[in-house]
Amino acid sequence: MIHSPILNTWRWLRHMGYPNHIAFPLLKAAGLPKPVGDVIRKTIVKSKLWATERAEVARELIAHAHDAIAAGRSAEEIVEAFGDPKRVAKLMRRSMKRKRPLYWRTYRNMKRASAAMISILIVGYGGLAVRFYVGKPNIKKNFIAMMNAQNEGYSEDEKAWGVYRDVDAQWQRNALEVALLREGKDHKPIRMSHNTAGFRSDSEDYAEMVGLVKSFGAEIALVREAASRPIMGTVYSSELETVEVDGVYVSDSIEPAPNPEDQGLLISVLLPEIGIARGLVNVLMLDAKLAAQEQDTDRILKDIEASLRIGVQVGNTGPMISSRVAISIVQITNTTLEFLLKEHPGLLSSEELKQIAGLLNQASKNITMQYDMEIWMFEDFLQRAYTDDGHGNGRITARGIKMLMEEDSALMYYAADDPMTIEGYFKVAASPAALLAVEDRKTQSMRFAEHIEQTKQVVLDGPESIGWLDFHHDRIREASGGHVVESPMDMLAVSMRRLVSKVFWAQMKNEAMQTVIAIERYRIETGHYPDSIDMLVPAYIDEIPEDLFRLGHPIQYLLLSVDGYVLYAGGSDGDLDGGREPIESLGDHFVDSFAHRYRLLTAEEVDADEVEVLFDRSGKPRLDNHDCPDGDWILIDMRRESQSPARE
Repeated sequence: MIHSPILNTWRWLRHMGYPNHIAFPLLKAAGLPKPVGDVIRKTIVKSKLWATERAEVARELIAHAHDAIAAGRSAEEIVEAFGDPKRVAKLMRRSMKRKRPLYWRTYRNMKRASAAMISILIVGYGGLAVRFYVGKPNIKKNFIAMMNAQNEGYSEDEKAWGVYRDVDAQWQRNALEVALLREGKDHKPIRMSHNTAGFRSDSEDYAEMVGLVKSFGAEIALVREAASRPIMGTVYSSELETVEVDGVYVSDSIEPAPNPEDQGLLISVLLPEIGIARGLVNVLMLDAKLAAQEQDTDRILKDIEASLRIGVQVGNTGPMISSRVAISIVQITNTTLEFLLKEHPGLLSSEELKQIAGLLNQASKNITMQYDMEIWMFEDFLQRAYTDDGHGNGRITARGIKMLMEEDSALMYYAADDPMTIEGYFKVAASPAALLAVEDRKTQSMRFAEHIEQTKQVVLDGPESIGWLDFHHDRIREASGGHVVESPMDMLAVSMRRLVSKVFWAQMKNEAMQTVIAIERYRIETGHYPDSIDMLVPAYIDEIPEDLFRLGHPIQYLLLSVDGYVLYAGGSDGDLDGGREPIESLGDHFVDSFAHRYRLLTAEEVDADEVEVLFDRSGKPRLDNHDCPDGDWILIDMRRESQSPARE
């Protein structure tokens, strides 16, 4: 016989389909009576053994048959004595398998174990799937109603929102009329709430903005009056209704459904007042600049006061985004005031400046963070995504996993997948694994509560503690390392830390602006700038603001003779550079400046050579981070334009 790898492979494949190729020729050559041969053939086939083993069975049975024939038994007697071929085949198979080699028995046991494991997994996953798809959320709390409860007890004439909404609609009408008179341009009207860049003097829309604001005197008076009201008064809902009135579109929230199951997520609640309020503040600040040109200081004071009061109304609504906008409103007001003092020196009297300083001091209370709404939003997500065992715990549901894994995450509900697609089948089959991949409700709630408490403590302790937010976030992420689906808590952590940085930065800027007012009052009353800002205490200011990048040290004052002055802080590198701004591009570093300055140290960094270490008030070490951009942070620049560095 010829042997070669190819021929041997061919023979092996051919014989796999014909395992009796050895046994049957042996049976044919034995010359047994047909009844005896048939019963042996059936036994060989039913043995289901390897080809060589079938041949051995054939030889043994043929030998027994020959012995019976030699003993004088007939074919019928042999067949009757032989018995059931199936039973004989089973006995022969059992006997032959005992003779098989160890590797085969090992393989057989492994295969049996694998089959058993797969069966257990299938049964277990089936039970998991039933548990997953049977679980339903129990939506109990009406958080949108709780949010709207802040309006209770106030009459309509104590709420500002209706006035702001109507003033925005009137702005649209005026802007539409102006747009229709344009030549060579499209007729798209300028939206007050969507085009804040147009309020800058270098904008191509600036001249049109000035014209609109000049014709808006009656409406601005209404805004000032509404700003004095105690509450914004918006009715919050996850649905917005937009109607056309006199050619313009007015949007307002639709009254929310009384049943929370018929409402959207609290995180999807619309906040129409935010954009309009910021637009109104820009209108007020542009009006203040126009008032300065007309030397109308009373109007300037009214515009600044109204702007800061709008910030209070926005900040009291609750969500974290409202806190961001409220802080931005204070900063917009400060920027405008800086412009007025620089471009119109001596316009405002010392007494008027003192009044503005008092307004800014009150506004400093609004430079903070609100937490209740964030807690409600997270709890609302949990009650819509998890089951409720009545003891504060529960498991993720099919609806919840969709809210976590779809593109927009927990922002809205999603239509059910079409199961008649490959993707639909896959999601239906794979989704129950979420019970193993997502933390339970109690753990999620506990982690979020911890992070909120940590954030509150950092805001109280000051910027030197901001590193704890990243440390705490990393720690809880490590604790949930076995859970592959990201929690909304993880998504909120970074944005919350950035808002904390914004709070610290805005606080220092607002205090610096009050210092500028003290300097200007000093100049008005003495005829010259102070040689040192220490000369302002206590007649013009209670104390010099602290440089939050250099704890325990005041902000710096750089007097440039008649060319003005600069107030600056040490910057995120922690040292003073004489008021020189960083040369390199900052990018996102501005937002993260406090986190860079006061990040927590690892054990390796503490032990490293030539590492300068800062210690906070509790004795925790931090790096004196000189890897940050070299330069100071300019707080207020009161130099003449010819002396001021170019800014983006």
